[in-house]
Amino acid sequence: MATAKAPDPTRRALLERGLELVVERGPEGVTTEALVERSGVDPATVRQHFEDEEHLRSLVAQVAREAIGTWMIDAAESAELTDDPHESARLRFRAVGEAYLDFALVEPTLFSMAFLHSAARAGAPDEPDPWGVLTDAMEELVLDGQLSTERLIDGPIIGWAAVHGLATIFVQTGVTDSSEARNDIAMVLEGVGRALGLAPPGPERRIELNDLDRRDSVIRPDRDLEPPSA
Repeated sequence: MATAKAPDPTRRALLERGLELVVERGPEGVTTEALVERSGVDPATVRQHFEDEEHLRSLVAQVAREAIGTWMIDAAESAELTDDPHESARLRFRAVGEAYLDFALVEPTLFSMAFLHSAARAGAPDEPDPWGVLTDAMEELVLDGQLSTERLIDGPIIGWAAVHGLATIFVQTGVTDSSEARNDIAMVLEGVGRALGLAPPGPERRIELNDLDRRDSVIRPDRDLEPPSA
């Protein structure tokens, strides 16, 4: 039986340096020249591993996506569960979405890099793949009887569009404080659950929209304006 080829340690080390360049200089700061300078590897070796700068950036973007996928898996595995296996499956699904949003808050530049370049140039699937992690969490809900099999057709795109959309808004508006973003995260994740037809979380985790200050949303363009006087 064929075995997967082990990743080249030199390429992996170069890609790690590429991630550092993204954080320090932004996606366009990932160039062959900058990578040579950062890594100390000679230009000929860098060209051995990367056909051109677009290929280099595509592979750095892939590593960023895989980092997102790893955050999602770690969050699902470490989620605070309950004695109810059905609620525990929902909590793992929610943890996957929260982790995606957390990554965007903590590593906004890497999050942007992850989706700037075509995955086709990477030449191999992401491992782990954020979309696959989301789908796996949804499949658990199907196996648990909480979602129909048909939900695997539209469910992932419903969840992805909502969570990726909010993450992108966080990145583009410079939101990095998770405590500021908690209401927006809670509303979007609960909205995804309602759209899929999932039971709501336990009482201690549920939000009541009537109890929220509607102005306490970090994505509202007018959130810093004073309310009209009575």
